[in-house]
Amino acid sequence: VTHNFTLTYTSNAKFPEADVIVFTANNISWGIKLTFESGQRSNSKLSLELIAGTGYGQEELDGVEVVVKGFTTTDYTYNYSNTDSNFAILKAVPTITTSHIVSIIIDGHSYSIDLSKHFNKFEAGKEYKLKGTVNKSGLTEISIGTITDWTDGGTGSGDFEY
Repeated sequence: VTHNFTLTYTSNAKFPEADVIVFTANNISWGIKLTFESGQRSNSKLSLELIAGTGYGQEELDGVEVVVKGFTTTDYTYNYSNTDSNFAILKAVPTITTSHIVSIIIDGHSYSIDLSKHFNKFEAGKEYKLKGTVNKSGLTEISIGTITDWTDGGTGSGDFEY
């Protein structure tokens, strides 16, 4: 008789419910050491870079509110930082629709990016990079950076006796 095991792990205490990595060990017999390697991420990552355009200085973008909508029933909100990583860990979705939006709120103005104009899906284990220039008149020069494998913080291995 053999058994299959799944180990669910989070590599990021800041986002424990979102940054989920799943490891599996299959066809394990009694008394064999289980080894978990090569975990797979369950979610996707959206990285955002904001560039100050006409009417704003880069320092004014530090601390602006960023709201990501449409991936869960609750909006994901964080404050943008000129010096730290700016990202949201999001549920992987097979189809991006017009309800998937990133809003930047600065000086009482809300500027939105319709993600369906830039991506058609968000896959588990992928990082999607987005860059936009913020002008007083709105967001311009929105561009997709790269779509890459999301590797930071996602490795590890371990074992235990069954």
